[in-house]
Amino acid sequence: MSFNIIILLLIFFININISLCKDIYSVNKKYWNNYKINNINYSESLKIRSYIDFNLKILIVETLHNDNPKFFLEKEIVKILLKNNLFFIDIVNKNISNYEILAKYIVNRYFNIKKTYNNKYMYFVSLNFLDLYYKDLYNNYNKLIDINSSKYNIDKKLVLSIIKAESNFNSFAVSKSGAIGLMQILYNKSAKDVFNIYKNLIRFKKEELFNPEHNIEIGIAYISIIQNKYFSKIENSESLRYITIASYNGGINSIINIFLGDSNNFVYTINNMSSNLVYKSIVKHHPIKEIREYLKKVNKYYNEN
Repeated sequence: MSFNIIILLLIFFININISLCKDIYSVNKKYWNNYKINNINYSESLKIRSYIDFNLKILIVETLHNDNPKFFLEKEIVKILLKNNLFFIDIVNKNISNYEILAKYIVNRYFNIKKTYNNKYMYFVSLNFLDLYYKDLYNNYNKLIDINSSKYNIDKKLVLSIIKAESNFNSFAVSKSGAIGLMQILYNKSAKDVFNIYKNLIRFKKEELFNPEHNIEIGIAYISIIQNKYFSKIENSESLRYITIASYNGGINSIINIFLGDSNNFVYTINNMSSNLVYKSIVKHHPIKEIREYLKKVNKYYNEN
């Protein structure tokens, strides 16, 4: 290929790039009334844009779509969450449905509208994402934990220990199994049990489990069910705590099976054992390693509080 042909090709591609840039700037000017595109991600149509500031912990997503703007905001937020671990979610298992639930919650909670320069409407969400230490998070949720621990007559130290083990006080946590929020609630299991027993509670959609107010009450109410419906006849408070911790994470039946027999024989067996022996029996004989380690972890946090 001759030198002249190479030069002509270079000029051709440079002109194409200049033309594309002009198109981007002109369309951006038309839609957004500014030329600034640095550090802002635009959709192909240029009708959606997003901005993340990792220093200030700010996420902004905007759209000019008038038809169902929440849908477009949710789609964009899912893309962002899959690429950026903003809320310290376990993104090794990229289950898109979990991110869709979180995106729906974010949009419903932070959705806003403002007029653009040409009297059209722009729809957006703007929020600070989490990067707080344990102490700060504890202070944020302390009042909610106080209220609900008192309401359901549950040991506050136990609640704090379970939250730390489950999510480390991250209200946006999502597990591989789909457990959501501070107390890692499964909507179709523990939340369903709570709604069935505490019928005065207002039912809400799954994405509302990201709301600390709902999540903490459901989690504490579920602890109350474990202690007051299934194991109310256990006499030793320490034994009850160990049984509650293991049941919260692994279910009622798995803990009953360790000590043989049905629930009545189970309570009789527990009441004839020392609390120390109950603890050792669970950490030694529970068939699921995760539950054995979970009891150790929560008990450690409990003793540190």
